[in-house]
Amino acid sequence: MKNEQDRDSAKGARDTTGQDCTKEKYHKLTIGAGYKPGTKSRLDRIRYAMKDFMVNRRSKSCEKLGQISKVSSQPMTAERAMESRLEKVGTGQKEEPMPLERYSYYHGCLSRLDAEDILSSMPVGHFLIRASKRTKESFAVVLSIHTSTNVAHYQIPVDDSGKFYFNEFAFDTVHELLHFHWKQRVPISLLHDNEVFLVKAVDRPDWLFDDNEVILEPKPLGEDTEYPSGIPAFMFKGNFGAVYRGHVMLGGRKIALAIKTLQNPEDKHGREELLKEARVIRRLKHPNIVWCVGITVSSEATMVLLEFITGGSLDKYLRKNMLTPTVKVKLLLGVANAVEYIHKNGGHSFPDLYHTVLHRDLAARNCLLVLLNDRPESVKLCDFGLSQEKVKEYQLTVVQQIPVRWSAPETLADRLWTQKTDVWSYGVMIYEFFSNASLPYFEVEPFDGKILLHYLKEGNKLRASKDMPPDVVKLMNSTFDLNPALRPTMTQVVATMQTILKKMPK
Repeated sequence: MKNEQDRDSAKGARDTTGQDCTKEKYHKLTIGAGYKPGTKSRLDRIRYAMKDFMVNRRSKSCEKLGQISKVSSQPMTAERAMESRLEKVGTGQKEEPMPLERYSYYHGCLSRLDAEDILSSMPVGHFLIRASKRTKESFAVVLSIHTSTNVAHYQIPVDDSGKFYFNEFAFDTVHELLHFHWKQRVPISLLHDNEVFLVKAVDRPDWLFDDNEVILEPKPLGEDTEYPSGIPAFMFKGNFGAVYRGHVMLGGRKIALAIKTLQNPEDKHGREELLKEARVIRRLKHPNIVWCVGITVSSEATMVLLEFITGGSLDKYLRKNMLTPTVKVKLLLGVANAVEYIHKNGGHSFPDLYHTVLHRDLAARNCLLVLLNDRPESVKLCDFGLSQEKVKEYQLTVVQQIPVRWSAPETLADRLWTQKTDVWSYGVMIYEFFSNASLPYFEVEPFDGKILLHYLKEGNKLRASKDMPPDVVKLMNSTFDLNPALRPTMTQVVATMQTILKKMPK
């Protein structure tokens, strides 16, 4: 972290009795001569062990914290870093502790929810370190750890001399503090009814990048900017900032990116929403869903790194190009597969209803077209900015714009979303595919949510185009049933589309 060495200005660790401890803090503590048999308190035994440890200050023993590795391009092991420090004890040389950023357990300005997402599936005692912004210029160091009840977050205090501590054992650096509590099995909380121990440090995941690993093109993408491949509408201007083209090296290969950024780095709500979308997408592993390569979480900026899809947004492509009914059904099947996937498991290995995802914004504009030899090959669902996960249904309780023309009657009436409202929106997409992405309900004037709801309750539906196969017309109309229970599930939609595609000419 920046200024980590400034905060590590003190010369030695100490306990709350005010006595200085040696630099060789990694020597194993034992209950030695300082311990008196009549002492009952575990805390007292730890205090005596620290005092006894001071007697052995000449030891240079040190051990690695769990399986900590380094993220530096020229890594130095934790052992060697401490040995280098120990060799300088008594020489008067200035010691240079290894910066916190170089340890793989340091996750930058990872959000609280992302930390919980990482640790919730880990065993009890697994932990990571992250930074949390407190003011425009200051950060706090936070330990996030999986306890027996939940994922807890502890802001690591700093005393007046710049040392880090959890209770009364203060150290020059965060790493020394962690190593002491891990190696000596000293709980970071000394409450007997809720002792929390450090068991293992968790490395940074492969989807977490440093800013300097991401190369951005200097000019943000805009609707007036012409690129050979085109960019989807949501990538031109996000809800909270601009989008850039760029790339990152991953596994020795260059990955082209569409990079979502925050317009205002101080916008906490915007950052939370951006990270929420990334959190949903990165769990989704499906050929018909855009790949979230990762995020950056530096002190200055937050970026969401998405794969760059060459064909651009599907609605724009449909307006400019003629596709055969067979190709349209093939692409619609791809979208149906993606929606069925998020409805079933939301990207979790052991799915249940708690792990489903509601997209809430299915539309041709939120699909990307993959081209092969300049011909449509497949489609990828994107833009999960309105999505909700881990719910069977979702009811909006705050003011928020909604995609009215793609919304089911119960959404218009009660601001309610379920899997069956996604099915309705999919039906609107069928209309878009076969109408060259015409505006749904263009015939309704004037237009707003209440007027559309009344129009639908009168029995009106989107009209099928002449080239729409009869079986597709039947499927589309079934998705527009006013009774959600009578609409098909996405699994049924997939099965129907597969049957239709088999009957169509190649």
